[in-house]
Amino acid sequence: MPLIVTPRLRLRVEALGAVWWWEQPVRTLARLAARAARLGQASFDTDNPPEELLELMPALFQEGISEWEGVEDVDGHNLRCTPAVKAALPVDIQLAVASAYLIALQDLDQKKGPSGGPPMSSMPPSGASPEAATASPTL
Repeated sequence: MPLIVTPRLRLRVEALGAVWWWEQPVRTLARLAARAARLGQASFDTDNPPEELLELMPALFQEGISEWEGVEDVDGHNLRCTPAVKAALPVDIQLAVASAYLIALQDLDQKKGPSGGPPMSSMPPSGASPEAATASPTL
């Protein structure tokens, strides 16, 4: 029997003046979809999600963010993307970045068209420019 591997979507999202690299947060996206279905919402406004969905946004951020560029402490030093630093970021930052990710996912769904397959792209070069598109999928 062949081994079937599904590539994980890696997404570059710009928000709050920084670049946030996302690995697909499968567990939290499933929880978010299940909760939205229980609420009878096939979609929701990412700028103003219902409270029941809003409470999952920090978990989405924690699971999905794999690295970032341009996130600094008050002295201007770059912060490393570690689980402890991610958890220490203010919740409003986590909510804004998670919302930007969901918007980027919606944009990708609209772009991929009738084939239903994910958009294909190559991995971004090391040190990708912050002037690049808001969301750039890679596999």
